[in-house]
Amino acid sequence: AVVNITGGTLSSTQDGTGQVISGYNSGTLNFGGDAQIIATDTQGITTQDNIIVNITGGEIWVNNTKHSGRTTAISIDENTKLEVAGGKITSVQGAVLQVEGSATAEISSGEFISESKGYNPKSAVIVDDTANVTIKGGSFSDSAEKGTIEKADNQATVVISGGVFSSLPAENLLAE
Repeated sequence: AVVNITGGTLSSTQDGTGQVISGYNSGTLNFGGDAQIIATDTQGITTQDNIIVNITGGEIWVNNTKHSGRTTAISIDENTKLEVAGGKITSVQGAVLQVEGSATAEISSGEFISESKGYNPKSAVIVDDTANVTIKGGSFSDSAEKGTIEKADNQATVVISGGVFSSLPAENLLAE
């Protein structure tokens, strides 16, 4: 199935768990235009198992104060492919994007803002397991000590050839 969301507001005020959009077991989500996701006490988008997510615009805003493990705006896992070519994505309490399992992400544009502060603030982008992330552009901001882009597992692949970062990514992540 293909789902196109280019306008309107999707929101959720669940109590700490869940997500506004969840995709599993094949399909494509196209998100852009002036569409909005507003997630209070839940995540914005979570996917796994053969899902393609294309974000070309719009805004995603997440503020989960009830469940510390579900503060990420977008979480992609196992065989998910994410392409971001625009939009503004904000997480007030956690990372903006977490890429796990065998997921892949390619970012060419967009704003990624992690507003988490205090003890253990989160990086804007966290890459774990055997995930693969390529960053060609976009702006990334946070106050994390681990850097704006965090490679959380040695098996993960991160290649950065462009973009603007609030803290310089580790040198080994920069393309030559």
